[in-house]
Amino acid sequence: MSSDKRFKFIINPEAGRGKSRKMDSILHSILKSKNVKFAIEKTKKASDAIDIARESAEQFDVVVAVGGDGTSNEVANGVIGSRASMGVIPTGSGNDFARMLGMTDGVERSVDAIIAGRTERIDSGTVRLKDSQKGERTRKFVNSIGIGFDAVVAYESQRIKGLQGVPLYFVSVLRSLKKLTPHSFELSFNGMETKENYYLVCIGNGYAEGGGFYVTPKADPQDGMFEVCTVKQVSLLRALRILPTILKGRHGQFPEVSFFDTNEISVGSKRPFVVHCDGEILGIDNERAEVELNPKSLDVVVGSAGLQTFT
Repeated sequence: MSSDKRFKFIINPEAGRGKSRKMDSILHSILKSKNVKFAIEKTKKASDAIDIARESAEQFDVVVAVGGDGTSNEVANGVIGSRASMGVIPTGSGNDFARMLGMTDGVERSVDAIIAGRTERIDSGTVRLKDSQKGERTRKFVNSIGIGFDAVVAYESQRIKGLQGVPLYFVSVLRSLKKLTPHSFELSFNGMETKENYYLVCIGNGYAEGGGFYVTPKADPQDGMFEVCTVKQVSLLRALRILPTILKGRHGQFPEVSFFDTNEISVGSKRPFVVHCDGEILGIDNERAEVELNPKSLDVVVGSAGLQTFT
């Protein structure tokens, strides 16, 4: 197998609780046998991958995130707006974005798919966060924005050692339930405004987050719309009934759960709130989040079966 394209692999060595630390030697061995032009670089600190990807997108045809959803987010922030395509080799704790791209068959098969170069053009999103201390900050995302409970879960997951995937996020959920309090949010979307006590507002470009929780199961990254899931104030007992159904995408059966499609949404509150962006925490004292969709803004390399949807 060979290709005239140039490939840049950006490794987050801390992804997957550090299991990515040996990925440079593994990838080097695999890639040398494939007769392709490549370069490998490791990140050294948070947000490194954004700058590395932005520079790499000017020199390479395909820029590959080697890590979890957070690494994919950083690489996407560097690649969007360039001519380069983005690939993913999942070595993180959740890998929801990689799963949507059909890249879950191991490192060597993922490399083969990346070299084969089947691409799809997908939507991305931009979130603008505002708070009185830091002012306005902007970040692009490819999978989801979580506000409220699922952001607290993401925050808790970063403090737990030794677990990955669904077990990690399930323990994080149990810890977060102890802090379960409703939050008064003002939502503006599709020309409407609502104010309600919500536990969760999830804005999905992809159908899953948290390592396999299907919060926005009908989200399609190619349809020009986000799927938004909201959960209104419920009792702790009711929350415990709802949560397991999210693992199967069946939480819409509860009247407290609502879904709607939109290409932009504003969420604000007088009380500061936590926001996660593709699983990474973007502050815990946000006062407003303004989210808009960027249609067909990123070329991604997909597996042999193409983009995956929730089934």
